[in-house]
Amino acid sequence: MLFGSNAIGLALPSSDVDVLLVGFTCNSREECGQLLSHLGYLLSYMGWVASCEVFTSAKVPVLRL
Repeated sequence: MLFGSNAIGLALPSSDVDVLLVGFTCNSREECGQLLSHLGYLLSYMGWVASCEVFTSAKVPVLRL
């Protein structure tokens, strides 16, 4: 699901893209971190990804590309 500034049409060329993944169940923060790390690993092989970082200590775990 797309949300944030892109979803409401206020994004600038330098804006990030906020995406919410649905349909996954995590029983712990560690499990969410592992899921996001695996997703980041898979995405890192795509030519458009310059960097990838997981933040599990955020209020909502984040994968930043």
